Amino acid sequence: MFEGTVVDAVATTARFELGRVLSGSVDGHVTNHRVDVRYGDETRFLHVGTTYVVGTRADPSTGLLMSSVREPALLFGGDAVVGRNDTNVVCPDAPDPARTLTASGLPVETGVLTPVKGSGRRLLRALLLPLAVACGIILALVLAKHLLFAIGHSLRDLAAGDTVERTRRHRHSQPQ
Repeated sequence: MFEGTVVDAVATTARFELGRVLSGSVDGHVTNHRVDVRYGDETRFLHVGTTYVVGTRADPSTGLLMSSVREPALLFGGDAVVGRNDTNVVCPDAPDPARTLTASGLPVETGVLTPVKGSGRRLLRALLLPLAVACGIILALVLAKHLLFAIGHSLRDLAAGDTVERTRRHRHSQPQ
């Protein structure tokens, strides 16, 4: 377990600037005072520049350090559903040592909307900009339609006016 500050976070891995080792050892996993830890899809809950207390375990197949941000979900009903191997012995629940916590020891916030927290303006812009563009396009199409109809009416009126004028001239030019 160590304390470290996130200096880089990609899709599945976070890189920590090693602050201090709290327990155990990270020998063999430190390069230039930095430690890489795999989180899977949970990396999105970690923020660059924030300090965390990181509990890790080595993946047996790759040897890379792994951790988790979320608390493991409890199985529904446990062994009480089956009713087998029931005992009256109460075993203490030990927290998963391969878990990442905030510097104050609290769980990292992993709510559904946590990744968009603090980006209200960007979220509002993402919603309103397409709406404004669509309204602008509809307005432009309506104006274009009215312009074309106005041009058509004007041409028709001009053509009708020319016909009236020609007829009037034609009547005046004929001898009576």
